[in-house]
Amino acid sequence: MTVLLCVILQLCFGTVYAWSFFQTLLVRQLGWAFTETAIAFSITIFSLGMSAAWAGAALPRLGPRKLAIMGSLMFSCGYLLAGLADPSIDPEVLAQYGATLIAVSSLCNGVGRLFWGLLSDRIGRVRVFRFLLASQMVVFGILMTESNPWIFSALVCYVLLCFGGGGHLRSGLCRLYQGSVP
Repeated sequence: MTVLLCVILQLCFGTVYAWSFFQTLLVRQLGWAFTETAIAFSITIFSLGMSAAWAGAALPRLGPRKLAIMGSLMFSCGYLLAGLADPSIDPEVLAQYGATLIAVSSLCNGVGRLFWGLLSDRIGRVRVFRFLLASQMVVFGILMTESNPWIFSALVCYVLLCFGGGGHLRSGLCRLYQGSVP
C-alpha cells in the first residue's frame, strides 16, 4: 500500500514539472500570456521548494505519514481551487494533456537520476549538486519570461532532469556530511 501511495504522490509531482503542457491550454483556450503562465509556474516551483525545506525540518517531529497526508491535502486543495477559479477548460482535453504530462515528467525525472548519478560518479557529488543548483537558478530566471512554448518545454524538461538528479544525489550527500542514520 505504501508503495502505491508513493507512486501516486510522484505522479502528482509530475503534473507540476511538466507544466508546459498545461501552459499551452492556458494560452490557447483561456488567453493567458506566456509571461503569466511563467509567473504561475515560478510561484508553484518556489512554493514546492519552500515547502520541501520546511517539511525536511519538520520530518523528525511529525513523521513521514503525517507530512505526506498534509502535503497531499494541500496539493489537492490547490488544484481544486484552480479548477474552481476557471472551469472553462474541457475536461477531456485536460485529461489528454495530463496523461502526456505525467508520462513526459516521469521519463525526464528517471533519466535525470541516471544521468546526474553517472556524472557524479565521475566528477563528484558536490560538484554535480552545485551545478544543478546554479543552472536551475538560471533556467528559472529564463522561464519567467520565455514566450516560445518549445523553448519553455525544453527548459522544463531540463528542470525535471535536475529534479531527478537532485533526488538521487541527496541521500548520498546527507550520508557524506552527516553519516549514516542507524
